[in-house]
Amino acid sequence: MTYRLIGPNEPLYFIDPVPDRIEDWAEARQAVVSRLQAFMGEGPPEFHVEYEVKERKSRDGVEFVKLIFCSRDGDSVPAYLLFPSEAEETDAVYPAVIALHQTVPEGKSEAVGKSGSPDMHYGLELAKRGYVVLAPDVLTAGERIYEEAGAFQSAPFYKANPNWSMMGKMLLDHRSAIDLLEALPYVDPARIAAIGHSLGGYNALFAGAFDERVRAVVCSCGLSPLSGDANPGRWGRRDWFTHFPAMNGYLEQALVPFEFHEVAALISPRSLYVYAAREDAIFPHWEAVQLLGEAICHSFEKLGSYGKVRFVMGDGGHAFPSPERENVYAWLKEQLER
Repeated sequence: MTYRLIGPNEPLYFIDPVPDRIEDWAEARQAVVSRLQAFMGEGPPEFHVEYEVKERKSRDGVEFVKLIFCSRDGDSVPAYLLFPSEAEETDAVYPAVIALHQTVPEGKSEAVGKSGSPDMHYGLELAKRGYVVLAPDVLTAGERIYEEAGAFQSAPFYKANPNWSMMGKMLLDHRSAIDLLEALPYVDPARIAAIGHSLGGYNALFAGAFDERVRAVVCSCGLSPLSGDANPGRWGRRDWFTHFPAMNGYLEQALVPFEFHEVAALISPRSLYVYAAREDAIFPHWEAVQLLGEAICHSFEKLGSYGKVRFVMGDGGHAFPSPERENVYAWLKEQLER
């Protein structure tokens, strides 16, 4: 379904994607999936996922493995794999998580504590708590920056893939990361989660929406209602990082082709934790974000999954503060032990 772009004095509204008859949800859900997939575009044929270890070190009871895995489209994805040092010595299996980085040039390194803000070291913190963690570079970041373009310059991707989208590409890479986790002998495939902040936050949301192997999703400061965004062009074609090239055709008609609560609804009956902040300079329209969070909770409630969703509005900026991360880690443990 499409939405009109909302003017500054107009009320924001969300159409519930969940039908009144729950037995009709399977068909409605598939319609949402098909619509989003068509909007993101079609990628190349898929390949079998493999990986190669490049470097390995131990620190404080955690193994740090630098590797390159082959994504489903045949692309090479540099990543860090972190896991408890004793994992290979027993028959035990551990919960696992893909840790997705924000919009920083260093990419995966920040999520595993090798660079950047300590508030973004959630991959490292989860590894120290007994998780197997896979942190990949998003294309255009880290070791995947196009030399001729610079960090987060997606034009070379679109030159090679005119019918696809960066959102579709990131989703495929992250589903490939889950393939890798699932194949590791010390990972419990029934306890896989996705976590991310900002860019990583909505990447985690899409990974959970389109891959039912993801049992729990954590999205920090990564949601904004498209129709209520004062800068909706950030999601379309531009000279920098382009998420959805097809968005521009809708924006020219003062429309957007979907809303994020529809994506979130695809995660039910699995678990979702959304954190947002009132002083977020990236998504400053916090009242609209609050309404979006309420719409997400309403959809989960209609689907009988109210206890599986948590929406938290904090008072800080575009960050993932320590107290909130601790809340998230406690919540993740609870969700993955059920």
